[in-house]
Amino acid sequence: MKSGSMVELIGGIIREELGQKAGNIARQTTGYCNEVYSVELPRGTVIIRLNKNPESILGSRKYIPIFRKRGIKVPGIIKADYSKKHWPYAYQIMTKLPGRDIGQVIHGLTGPQLRAIAGQVASVFKKLRGLPTNGKYGYVGASEKGLFPSWFAYLKHENVRNGLIAARNRRVINNGHIRIIRKLYADYREYFESVPSRLYFNDLSSKNVMVDRGRFTGIVDLDGVVYGDYLEAVGRIAAGWPGTAYGDTYTRAVMDELGLSAEQRRIVGVYAVFNRIEWLSEQGKKS
Repeated sequence: MKSGSMVELIGGIIREELGQKAGNIARQTTGYCNEVYSVELPRGTVIIRLNKNPESILGSRKYIPIFRKRGIKVPGIIKADYSKKHWPYAYQIMTKLPGRDIGQVIHGLTGPQLRAIAGQVASVFKKLRGLPTNGKYGYVGASEKGLFPSWFAYLKHENVRNGLIAARNRRVINNGHIRIIRKLYADYREYFESVPSRLYFNDLSSKNVMVDRGRFTGIVDLDGVVYGDYLEAVGRIAAGWPGTAYGDTYTRAVMDELGLSAEQRRIVGVYAVFNRIEWLSEQGKKS
């Protein structure tokens, strides 16, 4: 569907669901799993998220109330339709949290601002502690399916045998990257096998953390969580801005707020390597 026709489609959805005429409709370019647009209305701005696969966005309907009940700042769903009976997309019309993804503004944040945001991000991990899992491991969207018997089994499956090898074949990564991954899996297998199944939100790196004028305003894109090791999500944060003063300040502040030990920080570094290589492999998928 061309961008012009997508704008017309969104305008039709807004008119049907909210009885209002959509003003400026702007594509949000961060991320690539869903089509996300900001829509200006006479009395404010909303976000509309669309996907041809309803399963891809159904998780938000499940997790937004759970997160909100734990005191985590998240957007609300105003209207939604997952049936695709009237439109070729499943969609959610949502309230808009003020600000932009942290990856778009982090370079301009001060040390105190970075540490304050890090405290809020660390609180997300803390507030989710204790939520139950089914004892298995892996990404969980709207339903608990396709999970693994151990954290190690999930990590080995996740983009290693298929995704990373395919990325190497596309020359996005090379055999050296594959050797690094395999060595880390071998060296840390005992640790990975011992990880208990715990629920955490995994995607808190350069996107989904909203910042407005230097202040944390909440998290977005709550389509799924992971059952496993929350240090993996901290590793994503560490992988976000390597070699930068602001990235180092922010990552250390998150780890300090979580009270991570030296050993846990070493594990965070391992996950950072995994994520950097995985992100390289994803470039081939996007291109």
